[in-house]
Amino acid sequence: MKENNFIYEFYEWLKRFLELNCRDVAELHLKKNKSTINIMLKNDILFQFRKTHEVYLKNNSKTLLDKFKISYSKSTTKTDTIPLKILIPDFVFINDNAQFLLELFDDIYLKNNPNSFSFCSKWKQCCDSLQCVETDATQASLCRSRKNILNGLIFNGKNSVLDENGKISEEKVRENLSKTPTFQITKLNLPTTSEQITLL
Repeated sequence: MKENNFIYEFYEWLKRFLELNCRDVAELHLKKNKSTINIMLKNDILFQFRKTHEVYLKNNSKTLLDKFKISYSKSTTKTDTIPLKILIPDFVFINDNAQFLLELFDDIYLKNNPNSFSFCSKWKQCCDSLQCVETDATQASLCRSRKNILNGLIFNGKNSVLDENGKISEEKVRENLSKTPTFQITKLNLPTTSEQITLL
């Protein structure tokens, strides 16, 4: 694939953005092939560029794309293992979808980290407060239950979404989501090809 500054700027922006939001980027790196440039997290593909503004994602990203209402198309090639294509015309799209980028990174990070765990000793506090109460950002990022909690899916305590038959109540999920604390995401100034990336 022909090298393009946009892809490298995107990578640097993403790395800086993740660092500012307390994500571990030690194993985030670029890998160039003949026809693609991949942003890798360890040995897993986070983003695949086939053309400058065309980013391909794996099938397991569909849930997040739907959640954040991001338009995508699907490759018609049956053997394509990274079939979901989104268009990123400029850096405005990236800043506007910062939460999507964080959640996508978190999903792949947990999948590839052998130190991840289901829950910790603070799980009841987390469930009752509808947020992760762990103050150590690195430790918090390893918890697989954190995503459920932030999505209102609590299965124990006063915020449990299970009804009397043990099934998930969508009404209770919505109620939890309405009470879930919102988190401030640290974003970056939108970079241009000639500007250095700086904090907002």
